[in-house]
Amino acid sequence: MRDGVILVATGAGYVELAVQCLSSLRASNPDVPVDLFTNMPTAPGVSGFDQVHPVPDDHPRAKLRCFAKARFERVLFLDCDTLVIAPLGDLFDLADRFALSVAHDVRRRSDLVQAGVDQKTPYAFPQLNSGVMLYRNDPQMAAFFAQWHHDYVQSGLERDQPALKDLLWKSDVRFYVLPPEFNLRRLPMLDAWE
Repeated sequence: MRDGVILVATGAGYVELAVQCLSSLRASNPDVPVDLFTNMPTAPGVSGFDQVHPVPDDHPRAKLRCFAKARFERVLFLDCDTLVIAPLGDLFDLADRFALSVAHDVRRRSDLVQAGVDQKTPYAFPQLNSGVMLYRNDPQMAAFFAQWHHDYVQSGLERDQPALKDLLWKSDVRFYVLPPEFNLRRLPMLDAWE
């Protein structure tokens, strides 16, 4: 299939959030297929997904191993705690021009969000939030995701964004930074739009 959404949920709490995310997606985007990668394929509400796949590794960052396993050509990954409040429109078309599209983390001034693993980058190159990502599902991105997983494991850090930041800085992957409304995390940001 050309376009679709994936979520990755390990554990009952995340599966419950994924089901809520699915409900919000279906309300505003009823025709978009949505797949779930999980370690709980028979949990309540999971049957509402178009397809359910096993996670290859059962750990908190299992998503890093699931991205390349999606069945879609253009994939929107959403963290389980995401609520979709409007039609996705032509968002998937970005994948025709950019291999990856992600949003900035909104707390760019904090040391946490500026941190990388071993790359020193300018302030203007902060971490990107990996909770909403659109990507082209091709061999280049499969290799990128494999490297991200490797770098994340080697870092020993809990968060995956520092390894992503460093990898984007070093790589030739063509990526786009989504406008803030595609990953709205702070309601006061709504004041920026009329």
